[in-house]
Amino acid sequence: MVLFAAAQNAMAQAHVEISRQSQEEEVAALDAVGRAIGTLRDAIERSPLPRGRATLTELSGGGLPPASLLIGWREVPDDSMPGTYATSVVDILALADELLKQHRAGQAVRAVTRHRGRPNEVAFVRWLSYIARHKNLRLKHGTLAAWCNVATESVLDAKDVEVILRNTPKPLKAPPAPR
Repeated sequence: MVLFAAAQNAMAQAHVEISRQSQEEEVAALDAVGRAIGTLRDAIERSPLPRGRATLTELSGGGLPPASLLIGWREVPDDSMPGTYATSVVDILALADELLKQHRAGQAVRAVTRHRGRPNEVAFVRWLSYIARHKNLRLKHGTLAAWCNVATESVLDAKDVEVILRNTPKPLKAPPAPR
């Protein structure tokens, strides 16, 4: 049963892997987000938008009780009312920049960088091998090949799996937990 669950997880991770943008597209998209954050933060700092002033607003949703938020463009005063959160757009942009850095650092290693002719099989074998190791399952290459053949309707043998695992660029790491 543990092996079946590992195979299901490997299949899900393999699907995510082969659906990803190319590495160049990912880097370019994240760079564009970083530039946009920096550009907006710089524009607010150079603008005549007021410092030290804020507007009180209510946040609600998601079945949670409403929360009071004192929000301004920059330099929101700390002397807010008890039970009220205070922040600025510039502070939120700084947080967004930090989240972007964390996202880049936490991105899953690519399982498929070679073997472009069979990315489903490569991703599945790499993820099943990774998951099995972390669950202390000792799977031989022939067993990995058999599971891959069933899951992806392919025809791999133990030697194919050996080549896939030998030619991997970096060890995989667990994908980020959903939030």
